[in-house]
Amino acid sequence: MNAMLHRQSPIQHLFDPTVGQWGELAGARVVLSLDSEEVETKALQTLALCDMSALPKLGVKGPSAAEWLLSEGVLLPKGIYQLQEQSDGSLVVQLSDTEFLLEESFASQTIQALSEKLGWGLTGVARVERQEASFLLTGSRAIDVLAQTCAIDFRVAPRGRLVMTRVAGTSCSVLPSGKEGEVKYQIEVDATYAVSLWKSLLTICQELGGRTIGTAILTASGTTRHSK
Repeated sequence: MNAMLHRQSPIQHLFDPTVGQWGELAGARVVLSLDSEEVETKALQTLALCDMSALPKLGVKGPSAAEWLLSEGVLLPKGIYQLQEQSDGSLVVQLSDTEFLLEESFASQTIQALSEKLGWGLTGVARVERQEASFLLTGSRAIDVLAQTCAIDFRVAPRGRLVMTRVAGTSCSVLPSGKEGEVKYQIEVDATYAVSLWKSLLTICQELGGRTIGTAILTASGTTRHSK
């Protein structure tokens, strides 16, 4: 089952392979950095866009899905579209009474282990392959990007709750999280529309003084849950 979790970012071809530092994340080739730590740290604080599509995801659904996850020690959200972070930084989002989306963090191996135990499915528990692209929008001006691209006012949207909406005309989901003063937005979009959405977001970010960053600065700062 390991091969099922090895992801390839649908926007990887947009990055110049000769620019920046590259490495591996969950079996996929990713951009670790595009500039100095100082430059990317500043961008992280003001406005930055990062491709996190390589992080493994797993969908679990069925009448026994919640019971199975609990039996495996997974903490479940309190309601539909709610988020529950695990002790190792991995995330669980409840999509319905019988369906859950799980996503690995930079440090965890929870999803990998659960995937192997689930296999092709168990009684009352079905596997759902999740191949969405995942982008992180963060920094003090991140809210300005969403204000230009989305009808939802994320200044008042509750954190830790998945929002189904349209960003730059593209159907996607947005997960606001983070503490006061460091709000971040994780945007999940169907891989088919990933390139178009990334280009739209990047254009606006650059107009507002932001930039693309690699994953290394996120793990170093702890902004994306845990260190690698």
